[in-house]
Amino acid sequence: MLSNSSVAQLSATVEIDLDKKSHDWDGFGVNYVEVRHTRDYQEFQQDYGGLKYLDEQERRQVIELVFGEDGLKPAIIKMFADPFMEVENDNDSPYDLDLTKFDHTTTTKWMRYFASEGLKESRKWGRDLVFFAGLYGPPAFTTKQKVLRGRDLDTSMKEEVAEFIVAWAKYLIEKEGFNVKYISLHNEGEDQRRWTGDGWDHHSLYHHDYNMWWRNHQIVDWLKYAKNVLYHNNMLDVKLTNGENNRWNRLNDFFNW
Repeated sequence: MLSNSSVAQLSATVEIDLDKKSHDWDGFGVNYVEVRHTRDYQEFQQDYGGLKYLDEQERRQVIELVFGEDGLKPAIIKMFADPFMEVENDNDSPYDLDLTKFDHTTTTKWMRYFASEGLKESRKWGRDLVFFAGLYGPPAFTTKQKVLRGRDLDTSMKEEVAEFIVAWAKYLIEKEGFNVKYISLHNEGEDQRRWTGDGWDHHSLYHHDYNMWWRNHQIVDWLKYAKNVLYHNNMLDVKLTNGENNRWNRLNDFFNW
């Protein structure tokens, strides 16, 4: 055991060689959050970002402030997939995507506007953008609770979750013309405390985003089987990521809950 005095005497030298490339760096990114909280889109057509409340001149100002010559100049845009995109299972095979059975447009009008206009503005100044297809929340039928924002993954539906987010990536590539380079599994899905004790979505929790609770072993499993869904749809250029944690330590803290 080291004493305080011996610890104080320890030292290390760190050298940073900016000419040595360790890995590719895509850069910093932005995202437009449109549908985030509403539990009934027909009742409340939420636009959390607010573009629909602006006129076209004001929207152009937003695009220029973010993507323009004197703007933030991001390199990445994350595109969230909300659980309204597939209310019922499209078919019996998670490897056979039928995009006609998904609704990728109703809840994403202003997110797609933000991304497409941002891409045009970026290219006008000689830049391009990389896109993430991010899973905000999976369909209710893929959860054990069988409700919107159910907490727990129904493991018999795990490939269907992979199909759901791969379908979103495929749509963005084929219909919107976006360079989708990555799929992100979840957004702050490591925290078990965002549900009732049995995993339901009580009205007192409606301020939370769409999510599912992802345990660390489920994330590792996801990285294996989701690759098969990409392979069967000839999308191996799209890479998988382990999601975006609120705090990394929660993957361990909440594992045994």
